[in-house]
Amino acid sequence: MKKLFLYVFLFLMFCNVSFAGCIEGNCNDGQGIYIYKDGSKYVGEWKDKEFHGQGTYTWADGSVAEGIWENSKLHEEPLMMKMKMAPTINKFIGLDFICYNTCKERNDEHFCLQRCSMQ
Repeated sequence: MKKLFLYVFLFLMFCNVSFAGCIEGNCNDGQGIYIYKDGSKYVGEWKDKEFHGQGTYTWADGSVAEGIWENSKLHEEPLMMKMKMAPTINKFIGLDFICYNTCKERNDEHFCLQRCSMQ
């Protein structure tokens, strides 16, 4: 009975381990998939360890931004935006988007992304 308890305990411990890092490809320069500790992930092209080129960023809440990235920021109007959060700050004039910045820590670096939502 003690062994069974030990096995169940160890199994549950390993199930709760969170992972952050490059899980596929080359997340320095090339094509890769990076998963963050909070559950968000980026799938796409990388240059100098930053989002650069075609890619999709998915936040932990399921919100998605897909488009052309340059230096970890959306460079052009997004190809697709699907947001699940209610944004509150910074209306752009002439567009039907509400945008706000969100910042994260990655590899001891601080970077910010702009998150947008259609009204």
